[in-house]
Amino acid sequence: MAIPANLRPAKFVNKNSRLVTNWSFFANGAPVIPASVVWRLHCLTNNILLSDWQAVPAAASVQIVIPATSNGIIADDNQEEIKLITVSCNIGTPQEVTQDKTYGVRNMVGR
Repeated sequence: MAIPANLRPAKFVNKNSRLVTNWSFFANGAPVIPASVVWRLHCLTNNILLSDWQAVPAAASVQIVIPATSNGIIADDNQEEIKLITVSCNIGTPQEVTQDKTYGVRNMVGR
């Protein structure tokens, strides 16, 4: 499947590799510690939810590690698959903020 230009991510990892992502939270230009931080992961290429909402300890900056088991290739005939990580945080009533980032997973033929 060809990846549309508007969805082509800048970051790629090889299949079955973990991905470390860093997130920082600000309100009015200043770092803020949200009341809660959660994330989930979708495969956009195959329209599959890979990981439902998971909580991480709230901090002004958090590191979310996508495990290697979530970065497999679902359809072996795909050379690449696009994954979408969604992070949501609550920085005060009623300020919930949600942000998405895409990244690609490359199919390593023969592995």
